[in-house]
Amino acid sequence: MLFELEGDFKKVDKTEEYIYFLIKIRNEFPSTYERSSGYYDKNIIAWLIANNRQAEIALYLGYFIKYPVDFADQLFELVDLLLATDNISPLISLASAVLYNLTQSTKIYGGDCIADPLIWQTMTKYLQQDFTKNNIADFMNELTVVLHPIEVEINEESLSYWELKFTDILKPFTRWLDSIPGCVNFNIEKQSVICKTPIVRATT
Repeated sequence: MLFELEGDFKKVDKTEEYIYFLIKIRNEFPSTYERSSGYYDKNIIAWLIANNRQAEIALYLGYFIKYPVDFADQLFELVDLLLATDNISPLISLASAVLYNLTQSTKIYGGDCIADPLIWQTMTKYLQQDFTKNNIADFMNELTVVLHPIEVEINEESLSYWELKFTDILKPFTRWLDSIPGCVNFNIEKQSVICKTPIVRATT
């Protein structure tokens, strides 16, 4: 019923009324709402972001944390949304809370991707042009805490892997030439639909 109402509200451009209706149902009939809460709460959070009410996002993460496997698709869509809109604090809170259940579940494929925001957030503390192997080791030691109880192997192979990652991330970048050989009717200065921002490439 609520899914049908969503379409009806949007047809008459009343998305805000629909969101407030969802919140009302969420508060007054939690047992009914809970069954499809992943779908509804994702819509509420998207609306909050669109209306600069990011401080309220945390209020609607509870069902995702309670049922991460049941609402895995909606949860990962929410992760993408939070990442795309730079809402890092609720993203890290959510990822930390559901990390173990998603990585250990045999019901979903790719659940370990939920660790990515935690890994990259931790890495930012150690990224610097003159990094050393000690920096990599410190990063991995902190990662063992951040990802607990997920095991993080620290050995020569893993240290070398992350050293390459650091090097790749910190490569200098330069702007492409104004024309690219082999491209037809392409001009960077015109900023075509295909290329909305200047193209960059890593220097070797």
